[in-house]
Amino acid sequence: MKNMIVIITLLFLVIGCSTEAKKGQESQKEMPPAGMPAEDTSATSYSGIVLSSQDASNYTYLEIKGKDGVFWAAIPQTKIPAGASVELIAPNVMKNFEAKVLGKKFETIIFAGGVTVNGNHPEKVSGAAPAKTDARPGAPQEPSLDASAHMKADTATDASEVKKAEGGVTIAEILANPASFRDKKVLLRGKVVKFLPEIMKKNWLHLKDASIKDKDITATSAERFTVGEVVLIEGVVKTNQDLGYGYKYDVLIEEANLKGK
Repeated sequence: MKNMIVIITLLFLVIGCSTEAKKGQESQKEMPPAGMPAEDTSATSYSGIVLSSQDASNYTYLEIKGKDGVFWAAIPQTKIPAGASVELIAPNVMKNFEAKVLGKKFETIIFAGGVTVNGNHPEKVSGAAPAKTDARPGAPQEPSLDASAHMKADTATDASEVKKAEGGVTIAEILANPASFRDKKVLLRGKVVKFLPEIMKKNWLHLKDASIKDKDITATSAERFTVGEVVLIEGVVKTNQDLGYGYKYDVLIEEANLKGK
């Protein structure tokens, strides 16, 4: 009987050791090869402290330590000192981008229209020509950093069904005489024709209604919207807003809150 207990005990020990060895082999298979860092997807913040910067072509490449980790960004060539607190303007995420001028490939890099530095807008390096891109089909291209792409009015979307809200105003009325609405709260019903989240800590939306076909109006909000939906918002009209890097608005509705649909 004692011999039988010893044999059973030994069998359990052998099986246990074999299982642990197998687990160890499987863990090693899942690990990246030596010298190859695991992909870091935690750097989702678009603000942080500059660790290093490098000018190349017409861009400045920034290594930034954000709240979720270290990430890379590219902006129009700008003098940014190490240690500066920056926030990206109009960020655009690109995967597997090869910066040939640096001889470096980025798994993830954020292209942006510019940055604020310690809350201020720095001066871009003047006289920089447009950056060259690889014209080969399928080659990755550096995206346009022109603010006009974000500001361009949507003239194609039909919003003829969007009528004036009771007690509200129309887009045509605001655009016809913006000075009379300056710094005043307005109630506006419009169709969301463009939505740009998290630019300068705000969400941006373009709205159209039946009052005017070839123009829209831009609003900022802390809330999120869906393109194509008709919404009722309340916000404050601002005029002659220059936010830097080409972001200029004759009329802008700020602090828009959703009041209904």
